[in-house]
Amino acid sequence: MYVSKGTLQDILDKNVCEIKFLLKRPKSIRYRRMLCTRAMKDLLDTPNGYKSLKFKKPPAFPTKRFGMTYNWPSYPNLLMVWDIFRCDWRVINVQNCNLIWTIPADNKFWEYFNNALLKMTPEQKLSFMAS
Repeated sequence: MYVSKGTLQDILDKNVCEIKFLLKRPKSIRYRRMLCTRAMKDLLDTPNGYKSLKFKKPPAFPTKRFGMTYNWPSYPNLLMVWDIFRCDWRVINVQNCNLIWTIPADNKFWEYFNNALLKMTPEQKLSFMAS
């Protein structure tokens, strides 16, 4: 289901979502799948978030990291999210973003994380992101 930036931001503030979006600068693939969240209080800014998800506070903008020297909040279709597999912040284009499913950022996520995500190999994670 395609959603607006505001709707996706509201959902991500309380949940972990699987999304598929069009890359801003496509290389070998045009679309990328991602498990992401913005649930600071409930998930990221917790002891488990720091330990298991390697969470770090969001960067101030502009940042030269990844060549990002632009003021991303000034663009109407960009949203910063925490990428669970890459353990880092990503700015995504929500104009062509497909919300696939959500899971609450609580014990249900940690159960899913322990039972499914921890067992994934790096190759499986790359395959997930490229599919």
